[in-house]
Amino acid sequence: MIPVTMRVFVSFFYLYGLVSSFSPYMRTPRTTKEQSSSLFFNPKRFERAVDCANEYGMCDVNELGKLADELDKFQENCFFEKDPNSCKKEAGDRIDLAELLRLQSELQLRTDYLKNANLFASDVKIEQEKQERDNLMTNLRDADW
Repeated sequence: MIPVTMRVFVSFFYLYGLVSSFSPYMRTPRTTKEQSSSLFFNPKRFERAVDCANEYGMCDVNELGKLADELDKFQENCFFEKDPNSCKKEAGDRIDLAELLRLQSELQLRTDYLKNANLFASDVKIEQEKQERDNLMTNLRDADW
C-alpha cells in the first residue's frame, strides 16, 4: 500500500500538470532589451534559491515565489558557463529551479490547507479518533481485572 504522503505528493504533481496551463506563473517571452535592463546578478539570491529548493520547508511560500520570479528575470543569460551549449543548459536548469520553487510553494499551500481546512481530512481524523475510543472502551470492558 502506498503511504498517504506519497499519494498526496503524486496527486499534487498530477494536478499541477492539469492546471499548469492556467498558472499565473507561466513564463512570458522577454526581449533582449528587457532582459538586459532588468538584470542584477546577485549570487546570494541564487544561493538562497538553490538552498530553498534542496531543503523542503526551509523557505516560506512568499519567499519561494519571489525567488522563482527573480530566476525568471535571467531567462537566457549565463553567469557561470561560457560554452554556448553549457550556457543553454545553465539557462534551462535555472528555469527548472524556478519551477521547482513554485511547485514547492504550491505543495506547502496545499499541505497547510489539508492540515487546517480540508473537511474530508478533518472528518477522517474525527472518525479515526472515534474508532480508537470505541476500541479502547471495548478493551477495557473485556479486560480481566
